[in-house]
Amino acid sequence: MLGPLTLIAQDPLIALVLTTFFVVGLVLHGMTQTYALARFGDATALREGYGAFNARHLTVPGMLWFLVLGLAVPRPVPLTSTAPRAARALLLGPLALLAYALVLLLARQLLAAIAPAYDVVSQGMRLAAVTTVLHAVYFLVPLGDLDGARVLRAFAWPWEERVRARLRPVEGALPYLLWLASWYFGVLAFVLSPIWNALQIVLSWLPF
Repeated sequence: MLGPLTLIAQDPLIALVLTTFFVVGLVLHGMTQTYALARFGDATALREGYGAFNARHLTVPGMLWFLVLGLAVPRPVPLTSTAPRAARALLLGPLALLAYALVLLLARQLLAAIAPAYDVVSQGMRLAAVTTVLHAVYFLVPLGDLDGARVLRAFAWPWEERVRARLRPVEGALPYLLWLASWYFGVLAFVLSPIWNALQIVLSWLPF
């Protein structure tokens, strides 16, 4: 999906709810990695303030691209540890996003039962959950400063550094270009479908 700006003509409140709830998830992604790294003995990010719920996890260019294209690349949490501890901590970030998406869907379900008149908020929460799931998967792609690339870097694989050196002139743009191409060719929808269905099944198990 593309960014919230495409929704403004339809309903600005939906765009606002989507952006607000998604940004919360993005910050939680970085906080999860920060505390996981500290748990594994690397407190670098914690000392630099990444353990707090603040805007340190975001960048202005990243948020602007999110508003337009729907992809937000957060500021990577600093680390000094190496694999496998760093890899485990980094992978917990996408897992935290999936857990957060499930919480959003649960909250949306409760909102629909308690206050069905707030349909616009419900739509925004649903879109935030969709966006969060897509980011959880996309962050595993080994490009730029996405989690997938940082996991490979933590293992210090020589081929990863060689490829990165060749792509350095366009490294920052590659995640956005691939996101745009994935949206255009339907790859994002294809990836989203099974995960979304799994989350719906989990929700159906809940007693309310």
